[in-house]
Amino acid sequence: MELSTASIVFWSCFFSAALLLFLRLIKFTKGSTKSTPPGPQGWPIFGNIFDLGTLPHQTLYRLRPQHGPVLWLQLGAINTMVVQSAKAAAELFKNHDLSFSDRNVPFTLTAHNYDQGSMALGKYGPYWRMIRKVCASELLVNKRINEMGSLRRKCVDDMIRWIEEDAAKSGAEGRAGEVELPHFLFCMAFNLIGNITLSRDVVDIKSKDGHEFFQAMNGVVEWAGRPNIADFFPLLKRLDPLGMMRNMVRDMGQALNLIARFVKERDEERQSGMVREKRDFLDVLLECRDDEKEGPHEMSDNKVKIIVLEMFFAGSDTTSSTLEWAMTELLRRPESMRKAQEELDRVVGPHGKVEESDIDQLLYLQAVVKETLRLHPPIPLLLPRNALQDTNFMGYFVPKNTQVFVNAWAIGRDPDAWKEPLSFKPDRFLGSNLDYKGQNFEFIPFGSGRRICIGISLANKLLPLALASLLHCFDWELGGGVTPETIDMNERVGMAVRKLIPLKPIPKRRTGLRKNMERDLGKAMEMASGFVNERMKKQRTEGTKRKDFLDVLLEFEGNGKDEPAKISDRDVIIFILEIFLAGSETSSSIVEWAMTELLRNPKSMSEVKDELARVVGADRNVEESDIDELQYLQAVVKETLRLHPPIPFLILRSAIQDTSFMGYHIPKDTQVLVNARAIGRDPGSWEDPSSFKPERFLDSKKIEYKGQNFELIPFGAGRRICAGIPLAHRVLHLVLGTLLHHFDWQLKGNVTPETMDMKEKWGLVMRKSQPLKAVPKKLT
Repeated sequence: MELSTASIVFWSCFFSAALLLFLRLIKFTKGSTKSTPPGPQGWPIFGNIFDLGTLPHQTLYRLRPQHGPVLWLQLGAINTMVVQSAKAAAELFKNHDLSFSDRNVPFTLTAHNYDQGSMALGKYGPYWRMIRKVCASELLVNKRINEMGSLRRKCVDDMIRWIEEDAAKSGAEGRAGEVELPHFLFCMAFNLIGNITLSRDVVDIKSKDGHEFFQAMNGVVEWAGRPNIADFFPLLKRLDPLGMMRNMVRDMGQALNLIARFVKERDEERQSGMVREKRDFLDVLLECRDDEKEGPHEMSDNKVKIIVLEMFFAGSDTTSSTLEWAMTELLRRPESMRKAQEELDRVVGPHGKVEESDIDQLLYLQAVVKETLRLHPPIPLLLPRNALQDTNFMGYFVPKNTQVFVNAWAIGRDPDAWKEPLSFKPDRFLGSNLDYKGQNFEFIPFGSGRRICIGISLANKLLPLALASLLHCFDWELGGGVTPETIDMNERVGMAVRKLIPLKPIPKRRTGLRKNMERDLGKAMEMASGFVNERMKKQRTEGTKRKDFLDVLLEFEGNGKDEPAKISDRDVIIFILEIFLAGSETSSSIVEWAMTELLRNPKSMSEVKDELARVVGADRNVEESDIDELQYLQAVVKETLRLHPPIPFLILRSAIQDTSFMGYHIPKDTQVLVNARAIGRDPGSWEDPSSFKPERFLDSKKIEYKGQNFELIPFGAGRRICAGIPLAHRVLHLVLGTLLHHFDWQLKGNVTPETMDMKEKWGLVMRKSQPLKAVPKKLT
């Protein structure tokens, strides 16, 4: 194959440049007596370029065990240091932030002098400080952020409408109803930036309006995110061997020309004397341009356009990628999805609309956002920094102009800072003050120090609002045969790190708790009706040989005065359902809490097992006839019911008339809660009330849970006391005694009695938030 003249020139220049670089590196290595950080051995000329792979943040993370938390790479001609631990990040941002406050700008982002107008990539100096101050006044001040609340609400509402319409269209076309979620997330974020910056929607998914700008921006994002050999060998920049600069000049030029139209329109408005009701970010920039026409703070038309452009690609891709990862993680973990939606139903209400004022109360949702940012920081290596001067960093010599990567992706997985760092566990943030605002160096998805992301306050508002709206408006399912276990979690690197395969879930409009209950209860009643009809038919044809509770209900005959002459078929069905609901959930939750408390208190576990061995013996099963002799087992059940009554507020009562209660007036129809959980912890009735001490029930004072001792009423008292107490008494002791008599029990994994999760989960009964998982060992 013959080589073209252009190819010959290119390869001749490349190898000449590589040879010069190789000789320079040899000279530098021989002349240097100072120690740089450790790192992998590189290739001649190319250094460690081939070590980076397609996902550099992951590759670098895997190098940490061998080379430590501070890594040195030679990427062609570029000295590079990588920081990969919370401790090293704290040292950099607290003690060396100024030394590393400059930027190393990718070659493609010098197109149209972009780097000279950019705040994110600009050189550290007077212009950068000026434009940072201007942006901070608009994007970091709470007053301005709060004033933008209506814009965020509008753009999120539009997104919800788009998703609903697209899902309906998909269903009408015979498809499963899948939607390409990241597209709608990106359009929402894109339009929000448009409203903040230009006071307009920039893209309409139903028309071609704005798509020219949208496509040009996609091109800018694509070329900015691709690796470029010219970044590793600066001598190749003039040749632009991969053509990336030419592509960037074209697409960025198109985007800047479109922004120039907006700027021109606004200038014409201002010259005509038109006064806008509300200033937007473009107004602020133009005022700054008019005030700073020369000197180090000079703001030109080109710089105005560049800052507007930067707002779009910095705010859109990062926001949409974070939300896509959050939805992916929740779809992988249905329990976390359920907890977030239950919290929304509780705080917002099933028919309510999520507002920014709700966010402070949505603690689990906030934890989901934080956990997503820990595992999936949108720019995993942050924006590269550059050493302003020779620096001693953690005992290592870092030469001037060294490129510095802070691997936020690796730091979020730092085993020295995080327990189970690879697992998605939002609960780790509940009750924690850890935040992503740059002060906690184990958690820096937006960076820290002087060059921290300027949009962090906006993200702090938008991410939870958008995610909460997605979860509160829709139930989500996976399509295409995908399961939580088989969701693709591979990444692709661009301006932000996104999913390699875009998330395409199926949204189904949530209809509220009442409608969900009507749906599910209807199904249950239909099934129960089948059992009832089958039994009635059997009674007619075969008679009744051995009666169960259903037979009793069907054969009931009342006096027809203060009781019905007959129980209707519908009431029989409801009664049967109630027996199942009341008997199964309560019994299983009580036994789970009893086992949990015994595993937390090995001494109590030992006491009850010794009693079972003594009373029952090793060669037979526990029988109900043994229960009266199993005094410690009874005490364990009572103590469990004291601390963990299955329905903490009992069943709600209502006043049937105006009543005077303890000197207070209680109007008719007042709802009455009896807090059995609080009563069981009443310090006026119980010594050391928060501790699990079955021994308290072994003294001579006989305290029972049958409604006569009002300090212990897990089943209520009075006329409306639970009818199932006698059955519960037998079942609880028999089941718990059998579990303990047949098995030794151990906690799973690294869980210890001290670290067991004791959080509760609200439902029909109060269960453990994290189901108990213990290891049984059969006794021989």
